[in-house]
Amino acid sequence: MKMLKYGEKNQSLTDWSKELNIQIKTLRYRLRSGWTPGQILGFEEKENQVQPYKFLRSRRLEYNGQNLTYAEWESQTGVSAMILYIRIKRGWKPEYALFAPKWCRLETWEWTSKQ
Repeated sequence: MKMLKYGEKNQSLTDWSKELNIQIKTLRYRLRSGWTPGQILGFEEKENQVQPYKFLRSRRLEYNGQNLTYAEWESQTGVSAMILYIRIKRGWKPEYALFAPKWCRLETWEWTSKQ
């Protein structure tokens, strides 16, 4: 059983997982990746951590007179910024990309004007 010490506390990964509500596989991955104990447990920020899909915060999409970033559209519609980006890249019209359910395929989704 792997023990991890942080501050004065020394306990197993399983115990840390239960205490901090972090999945054990996440803790193991961080440990294998060379993170410090504070970073593994989420008490310290990991330096040089890349923000996934950071470009979606600045990329904009115009629809119905509103010109918002993909992240802003995500907060308004509930469709993730990455899904919006992929749909637009595949040639979807903005109204379809913004309002179709995330599980949907364009060919099978029927547009209704109530969106």
